[in-house]
Amino acid sequence: MMYSLLLPIPAMTAPSKAIDMEPDARMKRIVSFANEFNVDRNTPIRRYYQSGVQMLRMADIYYAEEAHEKAYILYLKYLTLFVEKVRSC
Repeated sequence: MMYSLLLPIPAMTAPSKAIDMEPDARMKRIVSFANEFNVDRNTPIRRYYQSGVQMLRMADIYYAEEAHEKAYILYLKYLTLFVEKVRSC
């Protein structure tokens, strides 16, 4: 459960699909993809915190490897999780 927020990233950024898109459409796709997850009220907040820490670690690694799109997606997922979704539970 903890890593369910992280799994879809490599599949989404397949170069054959994403690079051929217009910049506006690509950005909309990235943002909508980063927001596609649900928060379960029955899951302890600690588990979401651990998942958030893991997301930041992975995003930092992607950024250091210059995989900026993957890093952006993870940073956006992190922000969405803690600013919007967990707060509203």
